Amino acid sequence: MKSRLQALRFTCAGQHLVGVLSLPERPLPRGLLLLPDSRQTRSGQHRQFTLLAEALAARGIPVLRFDPRGTGDSEGKQHASDQLDEDLHAAHLAFLSACPGLSQVVLCSVGDGAVAASLHGRSAPKLGGILLVNPQARAREVHTRSDLHEQVFWRTLCANGSARLVAWFAAPSLAGRVRHALVQYPGEVGVLLISPPQASEDFTRSLMRQRPGLYVRHLAGADSELALATASWMTSW
Repeated sequence: MKSRLQALRFTCAGQHLVGVLSLPERPLPRGLLLLPDSRQTRSGQHRQFTLLAEALAARGIPVLRFDPRGTGDSEGKQHASDQLDEDLHAAHLAFLSACPGLSQVVLCSVGDGAVAASLHGRSAPKLGGILLVNPQARAREVHTRSDLHEQVFWRTLCANGSARLVAWFAAPSLAGRVRHALVQYPGEVGVLLISPPQASEDFTRSLMRQRPGLYVRHLAGADSELALATASWMTSW
């Protein structure tokens, strides 16, 4: 099926974000919003996301891939992956506005984009599913237990007292927050693993224990296989 590319420019918290819409000539009512890993842009490594969008659009699936704040061609300062809800919300609304025929949006995230995708699923309009590719629950600028050895941690502790230390240890881990959000999410959730790092394997196994019936598929790594698996999952429900 033929498709065309359309550049989108939309606003998030006063900053302009840039996205590219792959729009089929006869679009299906379910589209894909693609969120890259925090270390990549909307094109992906070796144009992986560009090729994925082209392949899905050829199957009738509209795809919007975009650069969050501070990445690629978008303005602003880059935010941690657990602080991208505004970016996703803006892209989500831009997608629905550009494709008024969409009845559902599937949010596809890569790597640590799983953090933003899972947290965004709580309130996103017309969000029918979340697809995670090699999911990892990490975020830039998030404190870990190793921070106990950092001077900044001790300065903060001295300034705020022991209550800060108790609250810090009692706070749920980022991975726990992500898994809880995905377990509570009422829509469809799928996981695609492509020669995954150990962190993705561990996260997926843990999620499978908490969300029975989770769709999980291992792929060899070819771009065509990723597109076929994504399209098959999106049209199976």
